[in-house]
Amino acid sequence: NFLLNFKESHVVNFHQILEINILPLDAKRTAVYLHCDVDMEPVIITCKTPKTAYEVATLIDGYARLYANKKSSIFKPIDPEAVSRRASLASYASLTSTSVGPGSGSVVGSGGGS
Repeated sequence: NFLLNFKESHVVNFHQILEINILPLDAKRTAVYLHCDVDMEPVIITCKTPKTAYEVATLIDGYARLYANKKSSIFKPIDPEAVSRRASLASYASLTSTSVGPGSGSVVGSGGGS
């Protein structure tokens, strides 16, 4: 049996997300890249497959539209070759992975735990 314990911590509110992109990080990982308000660091969610990344991006997009009353989609698939900051994305991928908190109106991250 495997038991996973983690502590949630607040990362970003849905109204602070301006745009969502999906970018491949390497052969095994794809990132959901959340562009946030100007004074905030971007949020990177690392996924094992492009399909999972797409599902996470569309889920966050839906919650952002619901909680932040956004009129149109903020999910903008882009060509990874057009991203000049790809090297910096790889460094962000090493940050704590994040997940959507149910009913919270925010994205939360795992802060470790016992």
